[in-house]
Amino acid sequence: MGRKIWLLSVAAAAFALSAWCGQRGTTVSIESGFRNPPPEARMRCYWWWLNGNTDEQTITRDLEAMKANGYGGAILVDGGGAEQGGNDPEHRTAGR
Repeated sequence: MGRKIWLLSVAAAAFALSAWCGQRGTTVSIESGFRNPPPEARMRCYWWWLNGNTDEQTITRDLEAMKANGYGGAILVDGGGAEQGGNDPEHRTAGR
């Protein structure tokens, strides 16, 4: 009976020690994650295009600005804009 109690005590101590060590590692990784979050945990923004009125230069500029400011992605919304005359270069205002 004494041997069983001793084994249970050792097992409980080992379990507690491993849990404590695991928590210390988690704390360090949580701190690291806040300082430099992985891409899937970074902020995202709504990126609105009105009826596709954009061009390659504007898209590139916006994406580079998002990356430079730590964004992890964007939710692209191409709003209708039916009253804007369609996706005609003559009616575009993007990049001006």
